[in-house]
Amino acid sequence: MRFLSIKLLIVTVCLFMAACSEPNKQTLRIGTNVWPGYEPLYLARELGYLNKDAIRLIEYTSTSQVLKAYRNGLLDSAALTLDEAIILLEAGEDFRIVLAMDESSGADALLGQVNIKSIEDLKGKRVGVEHTALGAYFLYRIIELTVLDKKDITVVSQQVNQHVRAFKENKIDAVITFDPARSEIIENGGNVLFDSTQVPGEIVDVLIVRAEKMKLFKKNIDDLKHSWFKAVGKIQSSPNKYAKTIDKRMRVGEENVMSMFEGLVFPDKEKNDFLLTSMEGKSLILSSRKMAKIMSENGLIGSIVDTDIMFKSIAK
Repeated sequence: MRFLSIKLLIVTVCLFMAACSEPNKQTLRIGTNVWPGYEPLYLARELGYLNKDAIRLIEYTSTSQVLKAYRNGLLDSAALTLDEAIILLEAGEDFRIVLAMDESSGADALLGQVNIKSIEDLKGKRVGVEHTALGAYFLYRIIELTVLDKKDITVVSQQVNQHVRAFKENKIDAVITFDPARSEIIENGGNVLFDSTQVPGEIVDVLIVRAEKMKLFKKNIDDLKHSWFKAVGKIQSSPNKYAKTIDKRMRVGEENVMSMFEGLVFPDKEKNDFLLTSMEGKSLILSSRKMAKIMSENGLIGSIVDTDIMFKSIAK
């Protein structure tokens, strides 16, 4: 009887410990679309840095699909541009930005057909734009900073996975797009009319996590960020070594892989801490306030939202 009691006690303790540790076994579901700025996530997975039981990367063909999946509760986390995060915030979603992933410095662009060599040539033309916050925001900034007027063009709504084909088949005269589509279109004669180097610090990708899941996934998030910075370091120190691995997904040719990263800046851990916590300079807290104001004034969101909530810590 004593033996059975001890055995029963051991089983009970094991079951209790398993129950207590269950939250750590939960899988953090992260949605992304195809974009070189998100590749360190997938490289980290390929190199075995990510625990596949704790973190699951789910790839969609467009940002629109990522946003839809997030709104439908299929994702706990998503990689988005800052303006897309603001759109979600205005829609009532409660989340926190846990990582500043990359800053576009040329990787997003307005490209014209061979015969369109300047912004002035777009008058009366068809411009393909993905129906997302980023597409609308980038178009607005182009109009604000150049001679282009929205009434002078016909905006054609297209998801990014349609951009290359539409351009090749001359269904559009120009397109607002990003890598890897940007690189392929340029290879097919596309002219760069405007790119993100002209709006520095504005096109930033961030990783968001649902506020109610922050405590549950604390360890997952910490491990993910550690793996992210480790993978970014690999790309920066030995780019050619990992081109083949990255091209398995990007499919742009090994020789073109690293050129895509030339249009991106990956903030390191120290810069991330500044961007997500500082109230000075070009921190994301201040940039988000400015962006929300611009988006509200131009009808991209219904009203100015309190973007500071995206950066507030969750009580332990």
